Amino acid sequence: MSRRWPSPQPRRPHLSPRGSVGYPGLDSWSTPTDLAVHTLPPGVRALMPSFETWFRLLDEQFGERSAYPLATLVDRRLLPARRDEDVVNAFQKVTGCRRNELLRGAAPSAAIGCNRSFLGAPAAAGPSPYEGGECKTCFANFQSRYRGPRDAAALEGALYQCQDASFVNTGAGLGYNTYANPFVCKPAARQSVRERYTGREFIVPNASFAALPA
Repeated sequence: MSRRWPSPQPRRPHLSPRGSVGYPGLDSWSTPTDLAVHTLPPGVRALMPSFETWFRLLDEQFGERSAYPLATLVDRRLLPARRDEDVVNAFQKVTGCRRNELLRGAAPSAAIGCNRSFLGAPAAAGPSPYEGGECKTCFANFQSRYRGPRDAAALEGALYQCQDASFVNTGAGLGYNTYANPFVCKPAARQSVRERYTGREFIVPNASFAALPA
């Protein structure tokens, strides 16, 4: 499966505490579009995809905090604390990747200003899940191979590579869209930053359809 960059439309399914609801046909844009509803396996919880959640999961996986320093979490979490801060601008401040090029579909690279920490993290992490890799292995590779500063830019690079957290990732468990919000009756140019937040997001562990109860 090839990686699509960028993906301004949020594709992560919406979840209740007990199930997943989403649109499985977005790659083909078929009309009419199917709606899929799945029950989560017993014991599986839907978690908020915040920076805090990812840090806790990584601590549980690797049993240490040295690979993902608390200061990195604090630096990245506080950057977009002002709710009028555009998410893509916050990403640019951390990584150096220029907003306009990202929105035009450019891949992250030094040519569009991405800094060394951000680019070094995916290189150390190896193949993403979209390129035949696996999330846990990807993070483990980053932990053992990355030799640069473990700063907020490196964290963004690791999450981008291993978790597909793009430049519209808020890190606060809320979705954000660079397109117009269809539920706000204004032209796109007149919609505020706050009006482009699309609601709560959730993550669950990878599972095959056969493992889903219904």
